[in-house]
Amino acid sequence: MPRVSAKAVIIRDDKLLVIVKRDNQGDYFLLPGGGQDMFESLHATLRRECLEEIAAEVEPGDLLFVRDYIARNHEFAAEEPETHQLDLMFACTVPADYEPGVGHVHRLREVDAAGAGANQPAVRHVARPHLEHDLHLRRRE
Repeated sequence: MPRVSAKAVIIRDDKLLVIVKRDNQGDYFLLPGGGQDMFESLHATLRRECLEEIAAEVEPGDLLFVRDYIARNHEFAAEEPETHQLDLMFACTVPADYEPGVGHVHRLREVDAAGAGANQPAVRHVARPHLEHDLHLRRRE
């Protein structure tokens, strides 16, 4: 059974809010959010995880993207071959006076989300090419 994860897509002023992480290959970015607890709604998951990770009270909106991630089919096959996760990515808003800084457990950054393309590694690292392409198309609508 796949693990269900709710992720927040927060775009303000053409900037995508991301969590900055680091491994032995350097910095990489993640969307805020995390695993759904038993009997918890997806919107409650987003609210809880965003409060923990980015110290923000988010307002979840529409479901934007679904990602069925099976690690053994991707670049992390050797590290986590048994991981199967269903990521549900929702449009979210933060209060107007919210300023990204340091969340409870992570460094935060806003990266350019407008016109995401090959010269935009930050968005590519956040979302992989399929989401990068969808963000690019959505921003042009």
